[in-house]
Amino acid sequence: GVDQAGNVEPFGDAEASTTVDVTPPASVVAGLPAEINTDSFLVQWFGNDDDGSGIRYYDVQYRVNGGEWRLWQQQTLATEATFVAPQDGFYEFEVRAVDKVGRTEPFHNEGEAHIAVDTEAPFIVPRMLLPLIRYLG
Repeated sequence: GVDQAGNVEPFGDAEASTTVDVTPPASVVAGLPAEINTDSFLVQWFGNDDDGSGIRYYDVQYRVNGGEWRLWQQQTLATEATFVAPQDGFYEFEVRAVDKVGRTEPFHNEGEAHIAVDTEAPFIVPRMLLPLIRYLG
């Protein structure tokens, strides 16, 4: 500022600041094993909001055997959870992040990590042993 006598106040430290957050955050589901034989397993995800306001929460969805996506974790701050598969099948997972100013990473409806769950024992068909007849001719 300048007073009526022409004295000028020197510039000092910033008195206010603002951060412009124009890009949504990014997130991804960590890789999973190709196949397991139990119905529960750990799913992990992570994200970042470079030069932004920071991540407010995550939403995680899954689908089985290429079906409809189902929301599994909603508005969570967690970055991992144990998933319990309701049935054997091929599971895909996708995560999206929302930052602290409301910018939302879109779901792309493509599995970022996948796993085959096979908990059922193989079905063995009983066989009858027939006598072996040898033809000598």
